[in-house]
Amino acid sequence: MLVILFITYFGFNMAALPAAILSFTIAPAAFIAEYYRSAFLGVDEGQFEAARSLGLPYHNIILNVILPQAFRIALPSLGNVMLDLFKGTSLAAMITVSEIFMEAKVVAGGRPGLHVDLHRRRRDLLAGLLPPLLWSELLRGALSHLVEGKSWLVNYVQTDTVDQIVID
Repeated sequence: MLVILFITYFGFNMAALPAAILSFTIAPAAFIAEYYRSAFLGVDEGQFEAARSLGLPYHNIILNVILPQAFRIALPSLGNVMLDLFKGTSLAAMITVSEIFMEAKVVAGGRPGLHVDLHRRRRDLLAGLLPPLLWSELLRGALSHLVEGKSWLVNYVQTDTVDQIVID
């Protein structure tokens, strides 16, 4: 990720924020494509054949039978990609894109003057870093819960089999 970030920023001479957005888009694209490919291959071939034998049009077979099952298979892997992207955003600070912890350090430690004692500076730094830390841990925990497959989202995604589809 860092190599791609440096190539887009220094190699293509882009501004920092567009380079970060482009890098965080390009890097996981190959992984996501492979996850979807393997998810489509993971759907039983009998599902397609049964839907075809019922006379369903091709686009209905894909949209109503194959895609929901493939999405359910790919969901944990997509959650891992989302977690990696969430953790990787701190790498954008290497090319001067300020992220939430960088901003918290600036706010907490940016008070001018050397006369401020060390205890007060530590307290200010802790007060500045605690809310972003709690938010990031809350978001990371929610994403991890999604990835583990114990969430409502995995159970919410309806996976119709051919025998559950009513032909109009």
